[in-house]
Amino acid sequence: MAVSSDRDGTTEALTAVGHRTFSGTELKEVRERDGSGKKLLHGGQAAQTHSDGNIAWGRWTDGRRNLGSNDDDDDDGDGKGRARALHYFTFAGTPTLPVVRSFNSFGSTATTVTSAQGQLLATGAENMAGGSLRVTFPTIVGGFATFDLAVPVSGQTFSLSGTALQTGTYGFAGAASITSTGNGCASLCTGALGNGAAVRGMVGGAGSSRAGLLYGFDSGLGRVTGAIVFKP
Repeated sequence: MAVSSDRDGTTEALTAVGHRTFSGTELKEVRERDGSGKKLLHGGQAAQTHSDGNIAWGRWTDGRRNLGSNDDDDDDGDGKGRARALHYFTFAGTPTLPVVRSFNSFGSTATTVTSAQGQLLATGAENMAGGSLRVTFPTIVGGFATFDLAVPVSGQTFSLSGTALQTGTYGFAGAASITSTGNGCASLCTGALGNGAAVRGMVGGAGSSRAGLLYGFDSGLGRVTGAIVFKP
């Protein structure tokens, strides 16, 4: 999964299902198929890359996301986007249900803040955003995940809490109550990941041993995005 804040000012959370190519811990691209098919994510300039064998995560500056219906793997297609900041996580291994487990964060990308015009306004420090996650997925539907997060950037810390509903088999998404130690939420902070969602994430890794979460919300500073990874 990835969240891309683009150069045209738009932000989108996306799931790119395909063949992933790595160089060490660095995600180089995602294609529809191994060695062929459209490039779904490519051309990124890696700012951060990490992996623990079950989950990989990182941040790109620049890069393209091509998730439209066009079949030309060098064309941007209907879902074209040129990233200003792209945060991602991806899993290795096979998850299993049920998942009824508490997770704590152990890594995160550096939080980015972008303007409505797609300019990068601020960048936080990696591994500073974090928190806790409780996942209750008894079966393939009807589950939920509760979260409590802290996101420091630009001299203040945003706090996000709420309950996200299960989406698909292992995913979750939901709105959040968002406050700030500064004036970032003086005019209300709202989710920016579609349908009011401020967080989107998944459980993955061998035996459902990891979780990843993307956050994205509008604040008085600009649009705040990033990724956090968790383990039990």
